[in-house]
Amino acid sequence: MARELLNPKKDINEKSIALKDRFKALKNLPKLFKLIWNVSPVMVTGNLLLRLVRSFLPLITLYVAKLIIDEIIRLVKIDGARDMSHLWLLIGLEFGVAILSDV
Repeated sequence: MARELLNPKKDINEKSIALKDRFKALKNLPKLFKLIWNVSPVMVTGNLLLRLVRSFLPLITLYVAKLIIDEIIRLVKIDGARDMSHLWLLIGLEFGVAILSDV
């Protein structure tokens, strides 16, 4: 018993599920999705749409950051007065996307 207390990994490894068994468990997913769909199709559709939107947020963040960098480069090349309203708009958009990705 003292050995088992000193070596807890042995106990965990003996109880772990084999990778083959984990893949076999995936055959239950269609039944699960059917049950969830029968409970609330609207919630399933909404959940899928929100997941799709959230998956694009990192790309949107990168694209807006690219636009910010492009705008800064454009403003640096301009001699004289600079209108920075577009830059502030892009920074606000980046801030909004960052907040949206954390919600």
